[in-house]
Amino acid sequence: QAGERWVAFLRSGKDAAGPGSAMGRQFVSHSDDQGETWTTQLSTLDAEDPKAASLAAPCAVANPNKPGEILVLTTERSRSKNQLSRIWLWRGNATDLEWKRERVLLEFPHDAKNNDLGYPWLLHQEGQRWQLYYYHGEKKGPNPIWVTEVTL
Repeated sequence: QAGERWVAFLRSGKDAAGPGSAMGRQFVSHSDDQGETWTTQLSTLDAEDPKAASLAAPCAVANPNKPGEILVLTTERSRSKNQLSRIWLWRGNATDLEWKRERVLLEFPHDAKNNDLGYPWLLHQEGQRWQLYYYHGEKKGPNPIWVTEVTL
């Protein structure tokens, strides 16, 4: 929730239709009547190179330090052994629902065993301090939750 507006981020299914389709893309919905009706549109959130990586579901939180601002985290999962997977920070607002990629918060080299990661979320501590939670481990096996502190 950002002010009176409710905002939800959604992700479509796997990219079975190929690059350029809406499959595997991020959508943003908003409601100005406390969830009675929703408007949904394709989001500008995407992988830096959609041919080389895909996004997992995003996390979005209102920034208590800047009313109206929404912080969004995306997990960019590399499809190549030669590229890093990343958790990106984006900033935007609930008014225009436009997002600007700001910076990489975490990078993960290719790991044949620990090959599943993502679904980060933020917990505000105080001031500019936040805790960033995410999972990283085996796709079919142990997959621990990790936490690190970030300054935003």
